[in-house]
Amino acid sequence: NCAQRVKKALESRSDVEQADVNVHYAKVTGEAPDSALIDSVIAAGYQAEVAPHADTELQLSGLSCMHCVGTTRKALEAVPGVFAADVEIDSAKVYGDADPQALIAAVEDAGYHASVAGAVVPKTEPLADATPSLPDVQPAAQPSLPATDSADDSVQLLLSGMTCASCVN
Repeated sequence: NCAQRVKKALESRSDVEQADVNVHYAKVTGEAPDSALIDSVIAAGYQAEVAPHADTELQLSGLSCMHCVGTTRKALEAVPGVFAADVEIDSAKVYGDADPQALIAAVEDAGYHASVAGAVVPKTEPLADATPSLPDVQPAAQPSLPATDSADDSVQLLLSGMTCASCVN
């Protein structure tokens, strides 16, 4: 079928480690430049472009290390409709067609907190009329967090042109 043809075209490249492909997206891991990946998809008879933005962006809290990031990514990718998730300690970009509330529930079930990025959360307590004076306090030393791995070598592509019956199913 079409998705398998695109997967085979991408994975035949020596600079591609893995390609996960469905009708709408390809998540490609490796060292191949974006333009070369797109050329491979076009050579297979389909269209592709670098995915311009995630379908859903989440703000995350409670994650403190790369293990937490991996746990959260697995939880998000297990949600029906999610094709891929790029997770960092404080945010996640989710590709696919999934209900944002299901994504939040998956993160919370994994033991962390999430909200849709940019969502306005109403304040539940009234604002004070006067600003209370605070004693002078020295700031506490911030614990150092492990550096996030910003060398993620995966690329998400938007695919089009797959119209055969086996791809639609």
